[in-house]
Amino acid sequence: MPVRLVLLAAALGLAALMSLLAFRVAQPYAFEGPGFFGLKPYQPWWERMGQIQAEQSGNIDAPPGQQWTNRAPIWFAWLNIVVWGMGLPLGLAAWAGWAVAGIDLARGQRCHFVLWLGFTLLFLYLSTRWVKTMRYFLPLYPLLAILAAYGLSRLWRSASLHTHRLGLALTAVVVAGAALWAAAIFGIYLRPATRVAASRWVYAHVPAGSIVANEHWDWGLPLPIDGHNPFNGLYAGFEMANYDADTLEKRAQFYHWLDRADYIFLASNRLYASISRLPERYPLTTAYYRALFAGDLGFDLVADYTSYPAFGPFRFPDQEIPYPLQPAAYTAQPQWQVPLPPAEEAFSVYDHPRVLIFRKTAAYSRQRIESVLGSIDLSQARLNLTPQQATTPLFRLEWAWFLGALLTLALAGSGVRLLSRR
Repeated sequence: MPVRLVLLAAALGLAALMSLLAFRVAQPYAFEGPGFFGLKPYQPWWERMGQIQAEQSGNIDAPPGQQWTNRAPIWFAWLNIVVWGMGLPLGLAAWAGWAVAGIDLARGQRCHFVLWLGFTLLFLYLSTRWVKTMRYFLPLYPLLAILAAYGLSRLWRSASLHTHRLGLALTAVVVAGAALWAAAIFGIYLRPATRVAASRWVYAHVPAGSIVANEHWDWGLPLPIDGHNPFNGLYAGFEMANYDADTLEKRAQFYHWLDRADYIFLASNRLYASISRLPERYPLTTAYYRALFAGDLGFDLVADYTSYPAFGPFRFPDQEIPYPLQPAAYTAQPQWQVPLPPAEEAFSVYDHPRVLIFRKTAAYSRQRIESVLGSIDLSQARLNLTPQQATTPLFRLEWAWFLGALLTLALAGSGVRLLSRR
């Protein structure tokens, strides 16, 4: 027993040393130098890491953090990995393999200990953070693929003929499903980016001299492509600061913005999907989006550009649309759509966001927007309500950390028992 512990401690020490070496090589910005052995920490880098840590904890109330309001720890991350990150066939097979390996581990098969325990602890840690964006889980995907292969191989290696055939059939389904899902995702990059395609539509259909409204915290449209310089005499533009607090001044701004705009461009769901998660903080802005989407403000949806994952005639909408949306005069992807739970924002907002273009019609009037937005009681707006405060107790991080701590203790106890067996 002592010899085993000494060997384990030596192995862990070697792993720690190699980790430090890898960090020094792969993250040179963390050190001042000069040279490889200049190990003095570079203060600006570490300060930036501290800021990121505060953002990760949700303690900074900034617009990018509003999307995480009421996102369920563990479940939200699991759903995004299974449905979008890996696709349903491979994702479900991977977690089934995780369950099988966990059962085998509990029965004393030590070969699963490092992979299964390391994966589970890292997943629990990442999925209980305030920020649970999908890309943070990418280091876990190879381990999930191994677990999927293990679970499937357990079936087709079975002595039972029926179980063997079932294992072979499921393996074929998972492999084919993973290939089709990869093709569906890759297809996004074979089509023009939606902001580019929508910009070309704008140049072809929006008259010169029009006044166009974009939203702050997002890319403005149209983009300067194909030799066009949109805001150098072609169009006049301004930004709608919709993340600003819902006050009487903001209501007056809405009236001015809507009076002025000939077109409203929503270049992604970044604002309306996150603001909708804080209706008590943004009652006015929530009412604005709901009315705009429904066509109650005198603006028609004239173009709707999407580039969802797809194969054949099937499209898989991956973006959160919190309000009923009026039909568009032009739709870029009219094929059959398969309903799935929406992915988190970063999955689509950078490279294939849904772009909505609204045009003012003859039905627009100041009286009309005042009847919609003027009825909102702004005295009830909770202007200082943070995303963490708005998150229901069931989804609070302290509950997730408590659950994670219990599971960690249970797993660690199982590991100690396994290592102590002769």
